[in-house]
Amino acid sequence: MNNIDNELLKSIVSRLNNRYPDYLLKDGKWLIGGYESLFKIDYQEKDDPYLPKIKMEVFMMLPKEMREEIISMVT
Repeated sequence: MNNIDNELLKSIVSRLNNRYPDYLLKDGKWLIGGYESLFKIDYQEKDDPYLPKIKMEVFMMLPKEMREEIISMVT
């Protein structure tokens, strides 16, 4: 679940923005960069030098419902 492609990343962020906008305004204020802050770019030397990864330390702080939805989108 840790490595995802750019299109999937965009899809996940878009879906979270559409489904959980209130979370960012209330309980999720600590996500300063919005749902995009769930991801980091791992710079690699192979064919795809920019491989997005989920920041597990941030992911685990999300409500269970949101974590389950993200898991369903990446598996």
